[in-house]
Amino acid sequence: CDWSSDVCSSDLDYFQAALERVNPEEQPALYFDISYNLAKALQHRGEHRQAIKVFEGLRQVDARREIRYEHGIASSNYKLGDYRSAIQQFTRNAEKYRSRKRDLFYYESKLGIAMCHAMLKEYGESLELLRTLIREDPDNSALYLKEVAHLKMALTEEMVFAGTGQPLMTEIRIEGDHKLCELLSSMIEKFPEIRLPIKAIYVEKRENNPA
Repeated sequence: CDWSSDVCSSDLDYFQAALERVNPEEQPALYFDISYNLAKALQHRGEHRQAIKVFEGLRQVDARREIRYEHGIASSNYKLGDYRSAIQQFTRNAEKYRSRKRDLFYYESKLGIAMCHAMLKEYGESLELLRTLIREDPDNSALYLKEVAHLKMALTEEMVFAGTGQPLMTEIRIEGDHKLCELLSSMIEKFPEIRLPIKAIYVEKRENNPA
């Protein structure tokens, strides 16, 4: 749930090797930066419990940048499905930055809270937060409007389920390579949060995450 990052999971080995060459006592700032990027790479690889351990360790020794470590922990808790813990952590971050609303972490934390509420099916709370973000942060309104559209779709499914006793099966349009489309079709039910069309293509191994 760190919505914008240029750190890739393929950088993991690089950051681990770099850490071994840095003395935290002699170069603490560099050590903290590399450790932070290592945690981000772990997140991109889906190793969120390990990422949380790194963020928690950094939070204990680098109080100046505590809020970004808190944000990382909240993001990983969201990915792990621990939405209540994530809401608490995102809320703390938003409170710390209330007087500095133009700060990136304020808006990302508010969006994180909204998405957690949506995953908990607390649609009213989520929608109210998204409407507030659209007013306060118009430059990123397209992102918030997309989440509003997801909420409307989820509400439609809930209404159909309530009326018929059967959940609405949302058909996802998958285009591209025929064999990949068949593979994705069998997998897509495991990812209910995906609601947009999917383009299935082959990617060269060197361009992809080998894991």
